[in-house]
Amino acid sequence: MKIMDAIRGNYRKYILLLFDSVCFCVINGIFYILSASGNLSNSEAVSDLGIFLKNSVIMLLAVLAFRTLFRIYRMVWRYTSTKSYFNLILADALGGIVALFVMLFTNSWRGIWHCAVVVSMTAHACVLARLCYRLWNKRKNKVHTEYRDRRVAAIVGAG
Repeated sequence: MKIMDAIRGNYRKYILLLFDSVCFCVINGIFYILSASGNLSNSEAVSDLGIFLKNSVIMLLAVLAFRTLFRIYRMVWRYTSTKSYFNLILADALGGIVALFVMLFTNSWRGIWHCAVVVSMTAHACVLARLCYRLWNKRKNKVHTEYRDRRVAAIVGAG
């Protein structure tokens, strides 16, 4: 029984990790499309697709490394707390700063805005998704507990 619970717990962690990675990729893709089309003034970040992808991988790895270091994935969505949200934001901020330094030292520096926009928007999306899931799960369980707390009583001799 404990083995199945451990497998199920790890499965949820991997789903959460996959969801966070998809959020990052979607936001990064939107940033690329908006920058390449000229809707953002940050055309230097997307001038070379190879460097853009290299910087994107650096950012993703740095953010996920700090989230792992801060133990963000040890809790599943419905058990998050204010401390978990704060740790996620702090891990993303530190991961973004480290990513900027790695970009600077690997000669792929194309400005701060790519990293700042994508990392901060990813943090916002992940916090919002966790909060929405937590509220939805709380609401779902509240409906079921209303009926569970009632006791069925039969009155003998009532007419």
